[in-house]
Amino acid sequence: MYEELFSLECRWYVLDLLRKLMAELRKLKFEESAGVLEALEFFQGVCAAALWKFHCELPSEVECFVREFDRLDAVGEKERLYLSAQVEK
Repeated sequence: MYEELFSLECRWYVLDLLRKLMAELRKLKFEESAGVLEALEFFQGVCAAALWKFHCELPSEVECFVREFDRLDAVGEKERLYLSAQVEK
């Protein structure tokens, strides 16, 4: 499943999903962002498994996200992700 999800044919959908979730996060106040942050935590977990457990090649933007936000189970990291999204274009 991971190989197919991150195949050349499909992996750009994953990148598009990350970009859409980050864009949605930029539109929200932190107090309203729990659902999007949970989606990003799930996204990070799936991509981390693909990267480290199944050795899939991820788009570089997705890999950077996975490595930078590997502790989204912590509230402080969710706040850092939220703030990071606010400064992105």
